[in-house]
Amino acid sequence: MLTIPFGFFATAGDVEPVTENLIINLDKNDISSYDPDVTTQINNNAASAPAGLHYELQNDVTSTTQAGVDSLFFDQSNSSTYGRGISNNPSCNNEIAELTAQQLADDFSFEFGYYRPAASTNENVSIFSIRHCCSQGGISRPGYAFRATQLGFYGIASYNFTSTTTSLLTADNWHIVAGAASGTSLNVYVNGSFTETITISSTRPNVGGTVPAGVIGSFPNSCTTVQASLRSYYFNFFRLYDDKQLTAAEVLQNYNAKKGDLGLS
Repeated sequence: MLTIPFGFFATAGDVEPVTENLIINLDKNDISSYDPDVTTQINNNAASAPAGLHYELQNDVTSTTQAGVDSLFFDQSNSSTYGRGISNNPSCNNEIAELTAQQLADDFSFEFGYYRPAASTNENVSIFSIRHCCSQGGISRPGYAFRATQLGFYGIASYNFTSTTTSLLTADNWHIVAGAASGTSLNVYVNGSFTETITISSTRPNVGGTVPAGVIGSFPNSCTTVQASLRSYYFNFFRLYDDKQLTAAEVLQNYNAKKGDLGLS
């Protein structure tokens, strides 16, 4: 008798993402990760975050649909403001909530879904950044930036992906980028497939503090300004795992759980 393997009939909608050690989950398609009745807020309901932590839409951010995908558009074309995206601490003197001060473990992972318009001349888009800032005269503290072309450690270095990865991040298409770190190795994936391993620092910056700034959509130079070289893009989701290096099978599982939302196959 023919044995049908488990999951043979599963569709993308039947696959659940990995939740073990998930500390941040922001997803335009996940009603549990934001408040659909408050258009200016996206809630972070991660277990490690205090109740009520939310992200407010800042300058030049609009909720829209791109290529059939529910998304947020981050318009970086305004050279005078360069919309700072979504921030949990927009003014840096008006604390909304705080993440527990900690460093990411030797193992950590991140994933995000984004769409870059052809008008963007490069891949210099920042999906998410976390840093401990403004606690002493506006001086920035160590943290992280998760960008389409690199993983940045504030105060240490940025680690660029090679063309093996970036050549796959074509304009006018949705992509899911994942990074799975352990020690000094970061495995990089595009749309569920492994692309390369890059070497990163073994030093882990903080992800929170007395007054943290967690920003989606741009890379802040300070607590109130952003880097002017960023490009406009559309965002769908971001996940951050602490003390967990996603395996190739788990990255593929997460991709299968999200690909339908992004129109990917």
